Amino acid sequence: MVTKKNKRKRLFILLATTVSFCLLILYAFIIEPNRFVVTRHQLNQQFASNNNSFKIVQISDLHLKKFNNRAQHIAEQVNKLNPNVVVFTGDSIDKVEQLDGFDRFLSLLNKQTAKYAIMGNWEYWAGVDLKRLTKIYATYNCRLLSRWAEENRNV
Repeated sequence: MVTKKNKRKRLFILLATTVSFCLLILYAFIIEPNRFVVTRHQLNQQFASNNNSFKIVQISDLHLKKFNNRAQHIAEQVNKLNPNVVVFTGDSIDKVEQLDGFDRFLSLLNKQTAKYAIMGNWEYWAGVDLKRLTKIYATYNCRLLSRWAEENRNV
């Protein structure tokens, strides 16, 4: 027999679960994709004390769906940091159709800055054309670090 107290308890659990799920969805689709975090790490005191610095910008999990204000903002922020190297550590795009938007994103980054990239699981799952991706990266002074790209460098 379900008592009034048990009904309230079940309703509370259902409500708490629903709210938690909604907050998780909100975080996953609105907050997390728009997070842009800059952290600074000093690796060697002696090197830094001579007013020398070496800046590395890591871009990970961009999941660029299309070129938009978010992509433009990220490119602007990267350029403001004036890095020596930019590294793309996977999941730059989710689908093959997004290569044009990613090409446009890369075009906004300082071409003189050395760039290196690896593919993430999303690029593999999407079946990205490695020849085209390698060519896009190369256009913007970026080297795709993959066995295929290395073997087909001069193709």
